Amino acid sequence: APSGAATANNKATPPTTATSNNTPPANYLNTNSFMAQNNLDTKSTSTNISSSLNTPRGGGAIDALSTDSNYNDDELDRMVDNLIDGLDDDKEVESDDDVSSSTVVSNEASDIEDDEAEIDEEGEGTEETEEQEIDDEIAIEEGEESDEEEEEEDGFDMGNEALEQIRYRLETAKIDPNSPDGTKILDELLVRLQNMKDSVIDADLINEYIDELLFETEEQEATTPQTADKTDRKPPPPQNPKHQQHPRIRINRGGKVLGWYQGQLDERGYARQGSGSMYYDAGHECHGSWQHDEMIGRGMYQWCDGHVYDGEWFNGKRHGLGRFIRPDNVVLYGRYEKGHHKGEGVRWTADRREAQMVVDGVPKKTVSLAKAKEIATNLGFDDVLPPV
Repeated sequence: APSGAATANNKATPPTTATSNNTPPANYLNTNSFMAQNNLDTKSTSTNISSSLNTPRGGGAIDALSTDSNYNDDELDRMVDNLIDGLDDDKEVESDDDVSSSTVVSNEASDIEDDEAEIDEEGEGTEETEEQEIDDEIAIEEGEESDEEEEEEDGFDMGNEALEQIRYRLETAKIDPNSPDGTKILDELLVRLQNMKDSVIDADLINEYIDELLFETEEQEATTPQTADKTDRKPPPPQNPKHQQHPRIRINRGGKVLGWYQGQLDERGYARQGSGSMYYDAGHECHGSWQHDEMIGRGMYQWCDGHVYDGEWFNGKRHGLGRFIRPDNVVLYGRYEKGHHKGEGVRWTADRREAQMVVDGVPKKTVSLAKAKEIATNLGFDDVLPPV
């Protein structure tokens, strides 16, 4: 029978092409069945088949067709229908996979957007919190400054000049600010400054208040009948001819009223400076040169019991060459250091007929008058024999 003609068993004999493995020709599905031809005539079906022959299911169908070429038209049509149905199932699965994938991507994108929104909100919240903290700090500082301004307005203005004057007066009076006397004076001074009407404080006001504090006890005792007769306060001494141009002022040192001073003062008017005389309430007198409120250089100090030191001074103490004369007229020539006799010296009796060598203020042995003069000359005295 001719190739392609129907046989008795109604099977079509497919055209044969010489192949090594009985694989049907490439155009077999396009020419050998009515169903295949009808399906391939449809554009969509042709597109689906041609685009899906390389899928796993499509490749499996082609392999199945290629294993046996003895198929009739019905079988081929059924196989093609199965192939088409399988391809449609594959596309549905792929479509479901695409939808699932896009859903996952969409969900991930949505999660990222939510996270970014939360980060932005947190950032904005942090910035708002920081700004609020800064505003609170500024408000606190402004409140503190306001409180300080109110305190300044309610208090008094203690200028540098007034503070320096307080230091000067306490130092001149030899009062330690941290001592009981010093703290008492400062406390009372502050009370008076706070109670005053004027808000500006100058050196003159400080001097007025400190003078009152230093001498008010003495004034009270002088005006109290019970203590007026017992007070040790001495009347002002007679005018010293050497210092008539200078006023007599009261001196308080170390929390105690010492007496009267007449002479030169420093530029502030309270520390003894230059030539002057001090008259103590206890009866002592001191005449000579002063510096920084202390005796310095040549000066004479006379105790109320009659002892006299005539010689050199430094920082208010006997220091250098000096003569110490007792009330009985015994005289000692020697060198002093910080108020005490040091080293070798000589002492004469009141009638100047005998002399003794003195070491550190203590008589050691009797010496001749010639030896006594030699000791005095070696020390540096010009008048080697004191007057009787």
